[in-house]
Amino acid sequence: MKFLKKLRFLWHNQRMKRKKPQTWIFIVWSFLALLGLGFWGLSAYKREPSATLMIDAGHGGYDSGAIGADQTTLEKDLTMEIAYKIGQQVRQLDPSIEVLFTRLDDNVDWPHEETADLQARIDQTIQKGADCFLSIHLNASSNPDAFGYDAFVRPNDAFSMAAASRIVENLEAISYSANRGTKSTLDAPLMVVDNQSIPSMLMEVGFVSNPAELEALKSPVTQNRVAKAIARAYVDTMHEFFKEEETQ
Repeated sequence: MKFLKKLRFLWHNQRMKRKKPQTWIFIVWSFLALLGLGFWGLSAYKREPSATLMIDAGHGGYDSGAIGADQTTLEKDLTMEIAYKIGQQVRQLDPSIEVLFTRLDDNVDWPHEETADLQARIDQTIQKGADCFLSIHLNASSNPDAFGYDAFVRPNDAFSMAAASRIVENLEAISYSANRGTKSTLDAPLMVVDNQSIPSMLMEVGFVSNPAELEALKSPVTQNRVAKAIARAYVDTMHEFFKEEETQ
C-alpha cells in the first residue's frame, strides 16, 4: 500500500511539473494578445481624431506683415513660431485632436496677391475638412505705446466666442499684456474669417510696434506661455462643443 501511495504521489508530482510550462505559455500569450489589442486600439484612436484644428500663421513668403519696432523683426516670422507652438501644445494636451497648419515655413505656394493668398488658406481648410480655424497675427500702430491682444470672430460663431473668452481667462491668469476685446467681423470684415463655414477666429497676439511687447513676443519663454494659454482654450472648447456632439 505504501508503494502504491508513493507511486501516486510521484505521478501527481510529475503531472504538475508538466502543467507549469503550459501555464506560463498561456500567461505569456495572453499578455502578448492584450498588448497587441492595446496597440491596435491606440492606432485606431490616432486614425480617428475627435476634431481637427487648422492653424494659420498670418502672412508669409512675399508678405512680411508688420515690421517690428526694432526695424528687423517681421510679423510673418513671429506668427509662424507662435502658431507652431500652439499646435504642439494642442497635440500634447489632447493627442486625439488633429492639428494642421496652412504653412510651416516661409516658402508659400499660393499666389503673391492678397485676395488669392487668403483664399488659398480658406481652400486648404476646406480641403482638409477642418472643424475650426485659427489665424495668428500681430498688431502694429503708429502709437508705439499701444499694446495688448484682441480677437475677431463672426457674431453668430458660438464656438469661437467661447474659445476667445477662455483665451482671455488663460492669458490673464499668466498676467500677459492686456485684453483689447473680442470684436465682431461685422465691424471689421476679415475675409479669412468671414468666408469660412466653420468656427473661425483671427487673433492679434500683441503689438510689434511696441518695443517692450515686441521683446516679450520674441522670447521663446513668452511664446510658449502664450501658446499654451491659447491651446488650452481651444482644447477645452473643442471638448465642450465637439465631444459633446459625439456622445449625443
